[in-house]
Amino acid sequence: MSSLLDLANLDLASTPGVAPPTPEAPKPPTGPIPTAQRARVVGGLHTEVLVQAYADRIFVLVTQLGRIGCLIQVNPPPPTIPAPLPSLSHSLFPHLPPPHPSTTLTPLFGVPPNQHAAVLHELYAMQVGAIVFAPRDAGEEGFARSRPVLLGIALKGGKEGEGVSEQERSTFGEVMEMVMECAVCKPVVISPITEDDLAEVVVLKRKAYRTAGPTTIAVYGKVSDADFDAESLVSLRAGLASPHEVLLKATRDGVIVAFASWILPHPTEPVEIATELVLPPGTDKELYNSFFPRLAAFKASIQEPHYRLNSLGTDPALQRTGAGTALTRWGLALADHDGLPTHLNSARAGEALYLREGFVPYADRITSVLNPDCSVSPPVWS
Repeated sequence: MSSLLDLANLDLASTPGVAPPTPEAPKPPTGPIPTAQRARVVGGLHTEVLVQAYADRIFVLVTQLGRIGCLIQVNPPPPTIPAPLPSLSHSLFPHLPPPHPSTTLTPLFGVPPNQHAAVLHELYAMQVGAIVFAPRDAGEEGFARSRPVLLGIALKGGKEGEGVSEQERSTFGEVMEMVMECAVCKPVVISPITEDDLAEVVVLKRKAYRTAGPTTIAVYGKVSDADFDAESLVSLRAGLASPHEVLLKATRDGVIVAFASWILPHPTEPVEIATELVLPPGTDKELYNSFFPRLAAFKASIQEPHYRLNSLGTDPALQRTGAGTALTRWGLALADHDGLPTHLNSARAGEALYLREGFVPYADRITSVLNPDCSVSPPVWS
């Protein structure tokens, strides 16, 4: 692998005839180039993956031949275009972030041996780009997503005229796992919540809501963990069963770091959230009744077809991973596609996220008459 490292340390900025995109705010190098590599036998072939993070681009090498082979530049999609929906990802690899349709590829040097290899190279390039461009830590997100990827790829592929074989599909999946392992910052992957996820999401929801702000703490602060979890489980199972609700999880390196509930537009107003209607023991009922019925009435007053971000929570110990942004943009992409507004109710702690995503105030804050610290704002995206 040392020879591959030598090859990778070329002056990548001096590729003849190629003018790479200039990052918006590149960070000066502070030390050695961050490098990660993996090597294993995949489908009977020794396979190596190398990832290096330069100031203005990410270099990725995938080789089964001990050399770079072809070099392809993977250009990031415009930051204003939301990431694709989970349903657009190929079903064989649901754990991988789906490639963005606005990603573009620029061959730099090398020619694939045949059309079959060219197709494989494109598949690999798009998926490697999806992994690199996926949301990351807030300190890295905007910068990392602005850097193009240089992919060196040399595979022992099939013959001209053959389709993608099962072995090639398996190799693709294993190689992408190696790329994910090499990622300096693991990507956040958005996918639907399943029944098997509920136990983990219930605990995450409790952690998120216990620190969500004065409103939730004041109303539910004396509810035991067991009672809170029981009501959360009822609410989540109702969401899974509803044709009008989508429950999503954001995972990073296999760990669920955030969740969201999106209500889809439909002719009748959705049933209110279970945790708003069923009060577990320990709930401050007087404070609840001074606040939540008005919030429910406000929701019911919105008659226009719309999407609603029903709930959003992040593990307090794993915040600033880009997970909340990714879960929010999932619904915004649908709303933009359908030309519909998006509504939500935000505590003060969440306002910065939603205003940054383009939400604007829709009505005055709804405040409890008993506790002025208990309030939400109802912004709208249109």
